[in-house]
Amino acid sequence: MGAANAIPREVARVHGRFERWRQGHRSRARIPDSLWSEAVELAREYGVNATARVLRLDYCGLKKRLGGDGGSARHANTETKTGFVELVPAAAGPECVVELENASGAKLKLQLRGHAVPDLITLSHIFWDRA
Repeated sequence: MGAANAIPREVARVHGRFERWRQGHRSRARIPDSLWSEAVELAREYGVNATARVLRLDYCGLKKRLGGDGGSARHANTETKTGFVELVPAAAGPECVVELENASGAKLKLQLRGHAVPDLITLSHIFWDRA
C-alpha cells in the first residue's frame, strides 16, 4: 500500500470510515470496536505497518488487537517456518546491516534499505527464541 492512487478500494473505503468518524469526535475519543475490527481484517491482508500508516492508527495498538500474530502481509499465520524472509523497502533511503548471533552460535544478517523496519524487533525475537 503505497501512494494514494495505489490503495485498494477496500482500504480506501475503511480509510473513509475512519476519517468520517474522526471528524465527528474529539481527538482522544475511543475508536469504536466496529472500526477496529475492520482495521484488524485489513492488517491481516496487508500487514500491520501499512494498515496502521494508511488508517493513522497506533502500530502497537493495532498489532495487539491482532492477537500478537503480527499480520504479515498476505499471511495471517506467522508461525509458518520460513528459511528466508526478504524485506523490501517502500522507498530509497538510508541503508544499514544488522547482524545477530544467538547463544548456540547461529547467525542472521539483515541488510536494510529505506526507512526503519518496525518488525525488526519481532524478527530478532523469533531468531533468538529458536535457539
